[in-house]
Amino acid sequence: MLTAIELAKKGELSVQPNPMVGCVIVKGEEIIGSGWHKMYGSHHAEVNAINDCLKKFGIENGKKLLRRSHMFVTLEPCSITNNTPPCTNKILEYEISKVTYGAKDPNPKIFGKGLRQLKSKGVTVEPSIFKDECQTLLKIFAVNQLKKRPFISVKIAVSSDGFLAPTKATKQHFISGAKSRSNVQSIRKKHRAILIGGNTLRIDQPSLHIKNQKIKNSDQPVKIILTNRNPSKTQLKNLMGSYSRIIFVSNKKILVPVKENIENLVIEKIGKPFLHDLLKKLLAQKISSILVEPGQVMFQLFQKHNLIDELIVFRSNTCLKDGLPPMQSSVDFENYLKRLTLVTSEKIGSDIKSTFKI
Repeated sequence: MLTAIELAKKGELSVQPNPMVGCVIVKGEEIIGSGWHKMYGSHHAEVNAINDCLKKFGIENGKKLLRRSHMFVTLEPCSITNNTPPCTNKILEYEISKVTYGAKDPNPKIFGKGLRQLKSKGVTVEPSIFKDECQTLLKIFAVNQLKKRPFISVKIAVSSDGFLAPTKATKQHFISGAKSRSNVQSIRKKHRAILIGGNTLRIDQPSLHIKNQKIKNSDQPVKIILTNRNPSKTQLKNLMGSYSRIIFVSNKKILVPVKENIENLVIEKIGKPFLHDLLKKLLAQKISSILVEPGQVMFQLFQKHNLIDELIVFRSNTCLKDGLPPMQSSVDFENYLKRLTLVTSEKIGSDIKSTFKI
């Protein structure tokens, strides 16, 4: 199963809004086939593992090896037709006799159904001892399915005394070091969209682009900006410096360039209804995960309405002594962190990067 988990991770950047899934098929002590879900809409991990066996050993020998073999798969095999036929059909077709699964499918249409179907046909089904590791692979997909919204990561940088920025910042002020800012590129790459507010747009005037020549324009995250003001020429120039989709979200229609990759999404609601309506619409567009890079107001908005699934904090050794804390006060923020589950903590240059699960 550990091999299957590592295989699943290979699909991290390409399978959303589907989950990462890995699969290994064993006969005796030998791995006869392995695979992972490589791209949204393409074959699932189980089918790729079966095909791997048939390719390596030939169709006839492969079929013989698959008969009464043992499949290890990180996610319950699907039992419905969506973009691809049910994987349970393939398992039964090749007479695989045992399936060890990592986690049940959180999709209510599938949850346990595939396992029951296999059991009813005589296949031995058992859960893996690596359930937690397999559940981690599903964190984005599970939120999509159960909460009906994108998975929300929030990334902030704070000074050693807990401030996001000076009180009256009029231009971009770097709290974290260069190595941390480089690390943010890899965080952005794992999300389908990056979201900022109007203040961040006006003060930082960011491009929100992943600075990696290996990433195609079509794979760049969608840029989402929440603002009721018309963007300036300079702001637009920075955002449009490299091609990617841009969505300006506002309560009223604003002036944006008429281009196929730029949209003004108008949602007239405010507060929690505004955010819920927005997130519902974004998920419908297959935006399954969003990295929010907030200022003070945006952080408090998402925190207040319990819309943060993962919090990434870069703690600098810089001391501001005064400034804008993420919450009402730096003490409130520190108390908030104590209520969260620390997942990882590592040193990035002179900063400490901590990831929390909400």
